[in-house]
Amino acid sequence: MAVFQNRFLKESITSRNYFRYSLFLRSLFGENVGKVSVDGGFTCPNRDGKKGVGGCIYCDVYGSGTEKKIEIERQIEDQLEKRKNKYNKFLLYFQSFSNTYDAPERLLKKYEIIKKYDEFVGLIIGTRADCIDEEKLRIIDSFTDEYFVQIEYGLQTLDEKIRKWSNRCETLKDFEDAIFLTKIFPKIFIGTHIILGLPGEKNNYHLRLADYLNKLKIDGVKIHNLYIPKTSRLAKYYEEKTFGIISMDEFVELTVQFLKTLSNNIVIMRIGGTTSNQNLIAPKWALDKNKILVSVQHQIRQ
Repeated sequence: MAVFQNRFLKESITSRNYFRYSLFLRSLFGENVGKVSVDGGFTCPNRDGKKGVGGCIYCDVYGSGTEKKIEIERQIEDQLEKRKNKYNKFLLYFQSFSNTYDAPERLLKKYEIIKKYDEFVGLIIGTRADCIDEEKLRIIDSFTDEYFVQIEYGLQTLDEKIRKWSNRCETLKDFEDAIFLTKIFPKIFIGTHIILGLPGEKNNYHLRLADYLNKLKIDGVKIHNLYIPKTSRLAKYYEEKTFGIISMDEFVELTVQFLKTLSNNIVIMRIGGTTSNQNLIAPKWALDKNKILVSVQHQIRQ
């Protein structure tokens, strides 16, 4: 058994596994909490030409998001109706593309949609580190008096060569500057996304990555495997056999070692990632999320 605690919880959590997001939310709200993911109609500076075009090579045409283009209210209401029998409380997640990449006044108008629905207890905003500034953070922080507020920055990798290969068009300094700026607003939960198994990672890279996040005192992390959507630029490179993908067993081993190095204060918001079966080229094992989680949970107890 292990004991987990962070700055948002009054009491510690005991678990046989890792600091799971579901346990964190249950402790925070006193019950299980659902998530409503929406496409807010944003784009990305790595797509519109400000930083680059085409996006990161592993990102699909939907911005690794919801694939929905209907109005936000309709997206929300459809999901609430389908899931109201399972949950009483929900988090509103602005997921697709970079959800702070707009003028502050337009951001505020979109985020304020949350106030129309009593079911929401939290707001989650996914974005890039180079799409944030103090004015935008003040807007986001203004929701913390009424809601749990979480911002997620894509990190993916520490390696600048891999960042360049992936067409990230964003530096590690951009990421660090965004983290330090966000820490000015202590009520905002800071999460990040990483990918384990990127081509070019050196031995023990995943352990250095865990140490890096420990030093930054990140609140939460999503651990992704590399997968190939048909609609991504990466699909062409994969078909040309310019790189390979690690096996599920290798991903599980990397993940377990990463988790054992990571601070017990950091919440694990996700393990594994994929797209729809129809849009996925490889690896097919990414579709079996339950098997991945069971394997990680089994090995981390050993």
